[in-house]
Amino acid sequence: MSARSVAGAHRRTISVLDRRGLPPATADAEVVYFIPLDGGDWYFAELTDGTATGDLPAGNYIVQVRVRTPEADGSRSSTLVFLPDHTVDGDAGLVLDARRAVRLSASVDRADARPTGGVALLEQKVGGQAIGLAMMDLNDYVTPAAAPGLAFGVQAQFTRNGATNGSPYVYNLAWTFPGIPDDLSLKARTSELAAVRVRYGTQGLSACGGTHQGALFGGLSVHLYTELGALPATRTEYYTPGVEWSLDHGITTPDCDFGWENTDMTNRRTRFPRPGSYTLRWNTAPFGPAASTAGWNPGADPGGEPDLFVPMLSSWGTRSQIGPYAHMTGSTVLRNARGEVVATTDLPGTGDIMVQPEAGTHTLTVDAHRRAPWSDLAVRQHVRWTFTARGTRDERPPLPVVRHRTALDDRNRARRGTTQTIVMAAEGLPTGAEVRRLTLAASYDDGTTWTNITVRRSGEYWIADLPNSGGAYVSLRTTLADSQGGAVEQTVIRAYGLK
Repeated sequence: MSARSVAGAHRRTISVLDRRGLPPATADAEVVYFIPLDGGDWYFAELTDGTATGDLPAGNYIVQVRVRTPEADGSRSSTLVFLPDHTVDGDAGLVLDARRAVRLSASVDRADARPTGGVALLEQKVGGQAIGLAMMDLNDYVTPAAAPGLAFGVQAQFTRNGATNGSPYVYNLAWTFPGIPDDLSLKARTSELAAVRVRYGTQGLSACGGTHQGALFGGLSVHLYTELGALPATRTEYYTPGVEWSLDHGITTPDCDFGWENTDMTNRRTRFPRPGSYTLRWNTAPFGPAASTAGWNPGADPGGEPDLFVPMLSSWGTRSQIGPYAHMTGSTVLRNARGEVVATTDLPGTGDIMVQPEAGTHTLTVDAHRRAPWSDLAVRQHVRWTFTARGTRDERPPLPVVRHRTALDDRNRARRGTTQTIVMAAEGLPTGAEVRRLTLAASYDDGTTWTNITVRRSGEYWIADLPNSGGAYVSLRTTLADSQGGAVEQTVIRAYGLK
């Protein structure tokens, strides 16, 4: 809040009350915020024992303050006092009273289910754009409110007895409201949820797994964590239907060391349209690249967002994190139409392409070598794209890929001596392009020799049947050429194992 000298300013004398109706100590209510609804600069006032005085330009504001209240059990509850549309058109007092607030709680109709966490996200349109304004936990308090463009989303997670590790089930519940309702005692019935049987496989070797689940509220989300423990594992996950969920899964060494340099992460977005039974799988080979784009950024800050990020350990239906990847080394090389190297990185699939754009045909080659202690698969990858660029700085030429799906057990093994059906799909083609050719070859000696496999088209997919013969692993080499002159060759050594 500003000084009285600001032209057109009006004085506000602010009084804050906690849930007992008393002025809070300074440490229990520190700052009150005034957010102009027209998108202008925010104002704030520091509180002293629940009071502040200052001046604001005329206009309409969101007003919010956090208030902590001492409770009988010695704890301190948290209250968000929120006004979605407060008009300043003259000098006045303003009382922000936490006694108006209601408690946020959630429950599910299962006797042994206990919450492991929960969060509420509040957003409102400011200057015509929805922005996140506040976040609170289950059992916090918030004042009911209604206004155009105001939205309130709640997510809660439950497991057996509130365990964060090893529960045979997880409830992921979400509610959304157009405003903050008068009653926030939220309840869910199991029969009204999507019941998803989820299989978490290994990547061939002993491993530990963990997961996050986040409901997307207007693009915002907070991911709540549960640990699976030893893999493979299967559990039932219940989801509120009709909500878009952002899910991720981490895999690491058997001691569950989820350090950044010792974990691989994959993610997916999904929506379960209605109550009922579903299935889902994680860690399903083959692992390889997902579609991405190339970019140009001459003079960029190397510490910023990389211009290139190919998710190199993706599988059917999931995308892996961007590099660097745990226990993976390699390189990325960009060549122009003359075959000259114009950019390189010492990381596979990621880095900055800090060169001036050049029109013409380019090739981008990624080589990756992997020795993850939880995986004996995708030990080497070689991916080579050919694409045409206009030579403008803001373009991002597509890097399409072929995705593979095949039936494997929970250790990503197939039975030796059987026939393996591989389903393939093109992803990330340039706008208007079609697949002109798709081929597949298999190797049973880690890429020393290759056997061409017949591929047939079936609608939007390509299907191949190959023999599971020879050694302990099957490697795959796939090529795709599109109708606009682009191409990609993908090789993954040890795509899946045999038993």
